[in-house]
Amino acid sequence: MKYSRYVVSIPKKEHTFLFNTKNNLAVKIENRLFEKIETDSKTRKQFYNFLYARKFLPERNELEEAVQMFRDRDVSTLRIIILAHGDCNFRCKYCYEKFVDCTIESQKSSILKFVKNKFEQYQFKDIHVSWFGGEPLLGYRDILDISKALIELSSTYGIRYHSDMTTNGYLLNSRTLSRLVTECQVQSYQITVDGTKEGHDNQRVLKNGHGSYDRIIKNLSNAQN
Repeated sequence: MKYSRYVVSIPKKEHTFLFNTKNNLAVKIENRLFEKIETDSKTRKQFYNFLYARKFLPERNELEEAVQMFRDRDVSTLRIIILAHGDCNFRCKYCYEKFVDCTIESQKSSILKFVKNKFEQYQFKDIHVSWFGGEPLLGYRDILDISKALIELSSTYGIRYHSDMTTNGYLLNSRTLSRLVTECQVQSYQITVDGTKEGHDNQRVLKNGHGSYDRIIKNLSNAQN
């Protein structure tokens, strides 16, 4: 079966993973299904319809439609990335960052002014704020403060507010997570775990050289609960 040029196929021993770069959908397919669709027309049709509905198959004017989809999304959504803190509590062996002990406390008014001006210039339906670092949770108090102000400003202009965070997860304890979700509407988190405990603790070390795996896994488990 021929997939869209924008679909990445990763075959494994028992499964094949398909990732659609157009809409960020991923599916895991048992390889025995591929064997079955060779002889079972009903299963083949169901599988085809499944992939077609999720845009995994080639489409007419595929490039033009994908470009237009991103244009439409960008027109209706204001996307900003905020560097919450310049330093990090980790010293990962492969990291390229130059750590600077800087915060955004003094930038609050400038951020709000920038967003307010954009709201008044364009007819946005949504705003999406991404928190980044260094390690953003070193600027936890500023995130709380600025998030509340941005949420209030968005509400005033009738614009939907969304937020995500890229964090190493070490400081994401239950209390911190609860406040970020409920007060700051940070509802999506990108957290890196480098394989097994041994491999992770060899690469993703704290400033003091100690490993971070157990603490991150504990925080992730608490988050799930």
